[in-house]
Amino acid sequence: FPTARHHLALAADFTDTGVDPVLRAERAVVRSRVELAHGRWAAASTVLDEAEPQVPGWPAGRLAVARSAVALARGDPAAALSALHRPGPPGAGRAAVPGEASRTVALALAHLAAGRPARALRLVAAADARPAPDLPDRVRIGLLRARAAALAGDRPAARALLGEALDAAAPEQLRRPFGEAGPWLRHLLRDVPPPAARWLTAGPPGRPAGPVLVEALSGREREVLAYAARMMSNEEIAAALHLSVNTVKTHLRSVYRKLGTSRRREAVERGRELHLL
Repeated sequence: FPTARHHLALAADFTDTGVDPVLRAERAVVRSRVELAHGRWAAASTVLDEAEPQVPGWPAGRLAVARSAVALARGDPAAALSALHRPGPPGAGRAAVPGEASRTVALALAHLAAGRPARALRLVAAADARPAPDLPDRVRIGLLRARAAALAGDRPAARALLGEALDAAAPEQLRRPFGEAGPWLRHLLRDVPPPAARWLTAGPPGRPAGPVLVEALSGREREVLAYAARMMSNEEIAAALHLSVNTVKTHLRSVYRKLGTSRRREAVERGRELHLL
């Protein structure tokens, strides 16, 4: 994420990125993704709202998909569907927008989140029937099918589909679709042979392996983690946030689960690695 922010800062030095509506839209999409990766849903949404509202064609589609991702991250599939069906400016008609596969996959993810797996599967089947989706969308399609199978109680099929998604992403070490998939994936990964997912969970060279799949922390969980990083006791955190000690303990357990840790010190270190602190 620091690298992404660095390149965004460099891009801001070029006049075109602030004038050209297409470049402004793309910069907004990238900035939104960075904010979303840190669990800052409101900031991710604000970045997109500040983008050029009347961009035509492909950029309009990119902004719609990004808005849908933010809505899904905050648990609002209805808003995700609304963002994808929002009327666009002239020239942004569905047939005129490149990257239609991405929009279709985003629609499918929203329908799955809304409890309509059959409709979601029909949509990704249609996306597969068109010109080949790009690699990120192919991986998202595989993950959607794996989750649908898991929801249907077909664990073997879910494992097989997850394995196919891992195999497709491995050559380019494509992690983002897995990081965005949600907490269900962590549980399913336990059933996958370790070699198949080793590249996904490996840390940077020279550092120990660790989980890369992190469910976003809530605002209150981030506050509790920040106080924990200051070596405050549960009682002190409770007093600072006007919470009960049991509530603080509940938030800490949730933080440990989401960050894949079991102790306060590990959670703080993991939070710093992910720039949550």
